[in-house]
Amino acid sequence: MLFSLIPVYQAVISNGGIPFHAALVTRSGAGVLIAAKGDGGKSKCAARIPKPWNALCDDETVIVRDTTGRYVVHPFPTWSDCISGRSDRTWDVQHYVPLQAIFFLEQAAEDEVIEVSSAQAATRAYKATEQISVQTLRGLQPSDVRAIRHRLFENACDLVNAVPTYVLRASLDGKFWEEMERVLPCAGKDHCT
Repeated sequence: MLFSLIPVYQAVISNGGIPFHAALVTRSGAGVLIAAKGDGGKSKCAARIPKPWNALCDDETVIVRDTTGRYVVHPFPTWSDCISGRSDRTWDVQHYVPLQAIFFLEQAAEDEVIEVSSAQAATRAYKATEQISVQTLRGLQPSDVRAIRHRLFENACDLVNAVPTYVLRASLDGKFWEEMERVLPCAGKDHCT
């Protein structure tokens, strides 16, 4: 399965997008990413988030630009669940939502959202994309690997300069989404424009 996605990831990267290791949740039609490394709590956050939030996926997304240049995000399957048969869930990978914000998840005793500098956000975004896109680098020449890594970092920098980024410190039993809503411009509204 991973090898069949290599051309998809390469096309995404060459067109300014990135595969991204994150849960995708939506509210009022806008997408919010909760990014963390494996076993970092993305799935738990996606499972706990209440209505009117909606979890579209809990592990992997693909971020691209639409025809107007804004970033949109597609949900991707949790491949390990698909391959192992642990889940019969389906994902509409053709569906996308505008990307409103990225939250880099950290486990904590108290729920809190902290603004993050552009440099920190770019580094964290690059790590989140590298966790997925490493598959595209297998078997390539070292010069090609360097070129793709360079492009991924440029794409991550462009992304975090266009989309608000935060650190989300989430507790195991708190209402972390309330902290997210506090910084999102659409919080409490019926729709985003």
